[in-house]
Amino acid sequence: MFSSATKQSMTRRERAHHAENQRRAAKAALESNGHDLDSTVEAIGKDVREFIDSAVDSAGEGISQAKEKISQAKDKISGMTDTVTDHIRERPVSSAAIALGIGVFLGALFRRS
Repeated sequence: MFSSATKQSMTRRERAHHAENQRRAAKAALESNGHDLDSTVEAIGKDVREFIDSAVDSAGEGISQAKEKISQAKDKISGMTDTVTDHIRERPVSSAAIALGIGVFLGALFRRS
């Protein structure tokens, strides 16, 4: 910082005063950086909260859509079950023959595997 000639010419009081000025300048710089850091952290926190809120909203929409699709699938399956049940009641012999044919086909298919 100081050359040896400058150090020798400065009194102890001058060196102490200079050191105090440097300490104050460093403290002011740290406080300024601290405020900048606080602002940056606060902005990042706000961005993260907005991202999380957006993700939660998107997930909620996805869940609602999935529930609707599941409900539609249940309705279709229920309708198909009713149709098959009605067909079996109306034509029990042909239904049994179809079931037997499907069983023979699946048995042959699995035997070859």
